[in-house]
Amino acid sequence: MVEILSVAPEQSMDIPLVNDACDLINRAYEIAEVGLWRPGLFRTTVEDTAQVIADGEMVFAILGSQLVGAVRTRLMGEGRGWFGALSVDPALGGRGIGGKLVSFVEQSAATAGCVTVQLEVLVPQSPHTHTNRLAVWYENLGYREISRSDLAAAEPSLAPYMTGPCDLSVRHKWIEPSPIPDGETRGRL
Repeated sequence: MVEILSVAPEQSMDIPLVNDACDLINRAYEIAEVGLWRPGLFRTTVEDTAQVIADGEMVFAILGSQLVGAVRTRLMGEGRGWFGALSVDPALGGRGIGGKLVSFVEQSAATAGCVTVQLEVLVPQSPHTHTNRLAVWYENLGYREISRSDLAAAEPSLAPYMTGPCDLSVRHKWIEPSPIPDGETRGRL
């Protein structure tokens, strides 16, 4: 059974965890975004992964003792949660791990008082099998596109690394904030 858990910020010093998380994210995105970026570009680095864990923004999916999924999440303010870098071990895709991670993020956002959860998806301007499938998957989970812009215009520093034009699709899902039990306050993701 897959267990979803967040880790304490001090675990950013856990070198095997940081290395495993960095490797998992890069392997997942190497497949998911194949052909979108010039060769040799990695989604994250060990240093960046350690910082995200230290900031308390990483949630993991564990199967037995194996890291099989990860997602970055945080509060954005104005009643909005956010997630990105959703990654599942490519050998275990289609088994509901990504859905469990998204559900965890949504429940945590609701507990923190959020009314929406946001994510961004790269959308190549020419057909791309994985991103097309991903857009449908997010749509089925209730995420609706609220805006779309040219990625190179939105993030000019990325343009030299792209193999072709891509859009950045911002998606929101409306959620119900959880009631606050007497004597408690809202937490963080």
